[in-house]
Amino acid sequence: MHLQASDGILLLTFPHLAAAGVTHGISTRLGGVSAPPFDALNLSLAVGDAPEHVAANRRRWATALGVAPDRVAQPRLVHGAAVVSLRAPEDAPGVDRPLDIRADGAVTDCPGVALLMTFADCLPILLVDQRTGAIGLAHAGWRGTLAGIATATVEAMAQAFGTRPADLLVGLGPGIRACCYEIGPDVVAAAAHALPDAAAEVLVQEDGAVRMDLVAANRRLLERAGVDPAAIADAGLCTRCHHRLFFSHRAARGPTGRGAALIARP
Repeated sequence: MHLQASDGILLLTFPHLAAAGVTHGISTRLGGVSAPPFDALNLSLAVGDAPEHVAANRRRWATALGVAPDRVAQPRLVHGAAVVSLRAPEDAPGVDRPLDIRADGAVTDCPGVALLMTFADCLPILLVDQRTGAIGLAHAGWRGTLAGIATATVEAMAQAFGTRPADLLVGLGPGIRACCYEIGPDVVAAAAHALPDAAAEVLVQEDGAVRMDLVAANRRLLERAGVDPAAIADAGLCTRCHHRLFFSHRAARGPTGRGAALIARP
């Protein structure tokens, strides 16, 4: 990934998505106006931060990416595998108004519409169809991952826009990594059930603990869906290890803000 500054905001981008002409970025926690424990660029309306701070941060973030604040769509995240398809400009009500739709995946082929989701350890998945120009965004925590949100987003693009999985470019953003993601027996059992043929790479056992590799799990699901492994780029950044740069729920052990991923078709 590339780390760059725009209008005082630090953001990360994927070179292969940028080369495809897609506007996108993943925020850091730097460059906003929120006070601790949401400092500074908190982009979530649902964590207890002052609404006026979140509004200012969101407009700074959209402006830094060159996206019109009133052309942004953000579903309500529920850690599941539902995907919403947006087909018209009016489907995007803007940065201050989340959609009244519960979904952890969103897809669109509408020029100018931006998809936005917030994160604080869960894995952002950005998708671009090189042939049709359609885009997708998914939010993958352990529940969403094991429910198949990555697969569901690919399938939604195929159904709505005729996307061929082999034409997709994918970016896996910063999220909690296996180094820091210790899980309990219930999640171990769920992962082994959902990904029995990949349990050895998804469940990392060390020093009597089991840790989950969200990146490995979502890579496997994307490849099963037909995405070319060479087209999947991983940011390689752990949000808990780098909690001064990214919001991390596990590192904070209490209230904290949320970063965001955004992708828009030009």
